[in-house]
Amino acid sequence: MARITRFMALAVLAIAVAPSSWAQSCTSPLYNYTIDTFNSSTVDNPPVDIAIGGSGVLGTNFTACEESAEIQLGLRINQRADGYIVPVNDNQYVVPTGAAGDGNLKWNIDVHVDMGYDYGTAADPDQLSHLTSLVLQYDCEPAVGVVSGPAFDLINIAGFFPSTIFDVSRLIQVSDNLGFPARCPGMEIDPDANGSYEFSLTAYYNDVEVGHVEAVAVAGEPPTIPTPGDNAAFAVVKTFEDLNTQEVEVELNCFTGLPLTQSQDLSPWYTNEVNTQVTFIVTDFDDGELDCTLSETPVPGYTAEYVDLTGTGSVDEDGCHYEDALIGNATICSIINRVDPVPVTVVKEWIGVNSDEEFTSEIDLACFNTVGDGETEWEFHSSSDNGTDTFTVYVQPSYDGSTYCTVDEHNYDSGVEVAGCEDDISVDIGQTDAGCTITNTVFYEGIPTLTHYGLALLALLMVGLGFVGFRRLV
Repeated sequence: MARITRFMALAVLAIAVAPSSWAQSCTSPLYNYTIDTFNSSTVDNPPVDIAIGGSGVLGTNFTACEESAEIQLGLRINQRADGYIVPVNDNQYVVPTGAAGDGNLKWNIDVHVDMGYDYGTAADPDQLSHLTSLVLQYDCEPAVGVVSGPAFDLINIAGFFPSTIFDVSRLIQVSDNLGFPARCPGMEIDPDANGSYEFSLTAYYNDVEVGHVEAVAVAGEPPTIPTPGDNAAFAVVKTFEDLNTQEVEVELNCFTGLPLTQSQDLSPWYTNEVNTQVTFIVTDFDDGELDCTLSETPVPGYTAEYVDLTGTGSVDEDGCHYEDALIGNATICSIINRVDPVPVTVVKEWIGVNSDEEFTSEIDLACFNTVGDGETEWEFHSSSDNGTDTFTVYVQPSYDGSTYCTVDEHNYDSGVEVAGCEDDISVDIGQTDAGCTITNTVFYEGIPTLTHYGLALLALLMVGLGFVGFRRLV
């Protein structure tokens, strides 16, 4: 929301405002974070009614939000039998495919809500009553970029979790599985499918969002080291930071006295394609006399980051480099494509303003469905003394074309006409011209005034008209 002021004071009435220490949403998520208070099997004070796991389970590896001083939210993806998962790319948890012994997935979604984390165990008994809705959004299909499942209000839905925990507990900590009954009604979960599952946890005070956190489970076959032989094997795997499914071209360039180049198409490892790992084989070279580089053809809108998973080479912005390779060499190079930030520019123009007056404006810019942040907001201030102001922010758009921005300016002065930026701004991968222009035209009300020269000219005209009238009468 933007306000235009012309030397006036405005009174603001706030309705259904959250407690003053609660922040809306979460602008600084915490990744691979250990939450402040965790209970696995014992009773806390105030009591904890649901344990997040068995004895010895720790509160590590969460994606958390704690901007508010009175609420901490957390999500993590955890293997049911094989321990913790360290997230990659901020909030992505690589999970195994296949079914557990009970037929459900091998991994769980752990939910954490602490209503008094900033106060030790001395939580305000009224705090929990402020949390009127706690929505957990499930994704039931590993379709990248598509949230397919239902949204459960953990506080207000009867029979899903025991309602008593929301009346007396400081902590709400539960572990859940997509295979449990009623989690994905009407949908058959495929434990063997590759892809990504997206989850979000959002807390509301009335209709005001007071906390939000997201986590992604990425299911797929992990890379495997090639079997050494009487040759050199160079494997390569691929992922996109935004979980794009695009196929790319990868290339192995070697020098054995003569240049050698091989290229193949490669799909991200979390897709269901057959080419999620490519292995290049080099034969007929002198032992210890082989230098090779693995790289990809640049993808527009992305910057490649290279990681040598076997620790036998070196990396830079040009690829994975292996020098003096031996017969029997077996390596894996991982390529991660980071989304290039895209500039979004709002231009503000002032027209028709007298030099002795100043108008000011506040402009709200919000971008949605961005990589990592989800939703981000900015507020800018503009002055008519500048004539034209330019504001630029940078966002990471999603590959599926769903990222957009809105500009909001409210005109509280009847003498100012606002035009421009009414439509949403689409933001796409690799775009350079996203933005819009707002034009504020000032119109002055009342009786026009004249300078001293104008008044003198008017007097002469009136005298002249008087002489003409007198002559006609005579």
